[in-house]
Amino acid sequence: MRIGNNTTIRLIIMIFFIALGVRVAYFIEMKADPEYLQPSVDAYYHDYWAWGLASGDWRLKYGQRDPEIQSTPYFRAPAYPYMLSVVYTVFGHDPLAPRLLQHVFGALNCFLIFFLARRLFGNKTALLASFMYAVYWPFVYFEGELREVTLLCVLLPMFILLVMRLCDEGSLKWALLAGLTLGVISVTRANYILFFPFSLVWLYMFLIKNNGKSGGWKIVVMFSIFVSLPISVVAARNYVYGNDFVLVSSNMGINLYIGNNNLSDGHSVRLPGDIPIFRSAFSYLDIVEHVEEIEQRDLQHSEVSQYFSKLAVEYIIEYPFETFVLGCKKMAMLFGGTTIESEKNQETFRRRSVVLSGLPLSFSVVLSFSIVGVLVFFRRVFFGGRLPPPSLFSNDSYKYGILVLLLIAVYCSSYFLFFVTSRFRVPCVALIMVFSAYGANFLLSEFGMRNYKRAIGASLLVVLFYFLSNANLFDIHSDQAKIESDRGLAYARENRFDDAIESYQKAIEINPSYGSAYNNLATALAARGDLQQATVNYIQASQLLPNERSIWINLGLISHKMEMYDTAIIYYKEAELLREDEMLSFRIAYSLLKKDDNSGAEDRFKKTMESYGRSSSILFQLGRIYLDAGKLEDAKQVLLEALQKSPNNLLILWVLTECAEALHDIEGLHKYIQSILALEPGNAKAIVLAEKYGLSVGD
Repeated sequence: MRIGNNTTIRLIIMIFFIALGVRVAYFIEMKADPEYLQPSVDAYYHDYWAWGLASGDWRLKYGQRDPEIQSTPYFRAPAYPYMLSVVYTVFGHDPLAPRLLQHVFGALNCFLIFFLARRLFGNKTALLASFMYAVYWPFVYFEGELREVTLLCVLLPMFILLVMRLCDEGSLKWALLAGLTLGVISVTRANYILFFPFSLVWLYMFLIKNNGKSGGWKIVVMFSIFVSLPISVVAARNYVYGNDFVLVSSNMGINLYIGNNNLSDGHSVRLPGDIPIFRSAFSYLDIVEHVEEIEQRDLQHSEVSQYFSKLAVEYIIEYPFETFVLGCKKMAMLFGGTTIESEKNQETFRRRSVVLSGLPLSFSVVLSFSIVGVLVFFRRVFFGGRLPPPSLFSNDSYKYGILVLLLIAVYCSSYFLFFVTSRFRVPCVALIMVFSAYGANFLLSEFGMRNYKRAIGASLLVVLFYFLSNANLFDIHSDQAKIESDRGLAYARENRFDDAIESYQKAIEINPSYGSAYNNLATALAARGDLQQATVNYIQASQLLPNERSIWINLGLISHKMEMYDTAIIYYKEAELLREDEMLSFRIAYSLLKKDDNSGAEDRFKKTMESYGRSSSILFQLGRIYLDAGKLEDAKQVLLEALQKSPNNLLILWVLTECAEALHDIEGLHKYIQSILALEPGNAKAIVLAEKYGLSVGD
């Protein structure tokens, strides 16, 4: 694509460097901020997923439940985590590398926006749209987050540009590239799959009618195949590794139910009944198990999604008017100027950042000018001189403008039945800006030509929509307690526990009923060694969040650490009432062992093995119990089985050594001492023991 004259070239390059400068300044300003560096909620899920793919290390850092990504259908669309894994493969698990790369891609995207707007509305609109993209602060903010937003901001204008080349040349090559791009978009955020049939209708109208049926149909078929390819690959992976047919991700059902139940407000996660708290993808397996308990059978993830979809549909059928009103509210919130958060509060980040607070362009401004741009666009489409059909089919700006608006409309309308946050609209803002720049350029032109009546009318429209967009019609306010608590979590993840504690205490001052803040405060106090105060805050958290299983487990762990074993068992059993698992059963057995209830511990360890299998850790503990009870042969048998499962475990080898001594098994003693020395050459205790029994250490 040729850019144009030298002045235009210089201006677009200047805009690129402005965009890059803004982003580099923000990166330098924020690179030491714990919340910038520490991903949370879904961003941490992406980080965990990507690093697992890149390194094979699937260990969890912060106590979340294993989401079993490798053996279940994808819960979230996978394209962004896979892209992030490529970055981690090249640069290692560096928290700054993906953010810096996203900022660079954000600056480069100014060129894509320029080319798109130029093809639709000319150089002036293109330069203005590109500049708006460069200084729109939400783009800069989300480029610093491990979210799919930046990837979509690049892919969407790229897709439109590829469709333009497809229509220009009628080439199968461009059909392949355009189709593949829409396919990747669909596995980045699954809502865009809904655009696929609309894109085929558009291609029929503007490609087949112009290029003839035979050639046009080949292009449409090629386009369709390559849209389907990434989706098919993901579906095949879900079937092979997750043993379940899930097209892209299994989160549709739960998200549909969040948006359609008797507690739904359209913008927050509110689930009725005793459904476990749904904080992130890490907690989804708790919800799966909850549904399995209701259905009294094991369920595939697609069946769980269908379960919640059925509940949502039943609600919609029973309450159609309420559903419609709530859907209208969602659309109003999606296009409102008030920020609706689901995770981090981007307005708080903006206030903290000198760079972001210096960028005045807001969504309300972009939306207001885009309304004028869209109205002018349709006026020229339908009343621009010739009869509408020939004008519509022959004018590039008309047909491609309709494609852009159709993409925005289909995507945004998909949230009518789900729930909304401000970040959902951000990828489409890149496309909306093209019409915003068109509207602004129209106003400048009308004033320049002294068409004051039309210019003032359009200006009043801008002002009206600006105030409507900024009106907080639904009384949505930032949760300051959550903001402080989230900052505390970021400090805690950097082991800055004093700062974390201060943030949690601020959150509790703001909202004394904020159970999660008490829970987080207790965890930070425990990490700092203040177990008594940690216990007090965990108890307060358990009263506010009685169904939060992790709180009961943490109370058990602290009580065990303070050698209050009876109390620990009580707390562990409270957690077990909410959900049983192997580790919890093991902890109950271990607490029984520590309180010298060997019989109770033995029974619990055996019960755990019956339910979850013969793990080396349980066999080791049983071996110790048998050894203490003088059941030497039983001890030897289970310890050897434990060693077979964990052949390099020094603890097992040392207890086997004790057992061999008690049995006067010199041959076994020799073998175990040699194994210990092979793992720890020069171990003084092993050498002394060898000398005691006249064993040669060098054998």
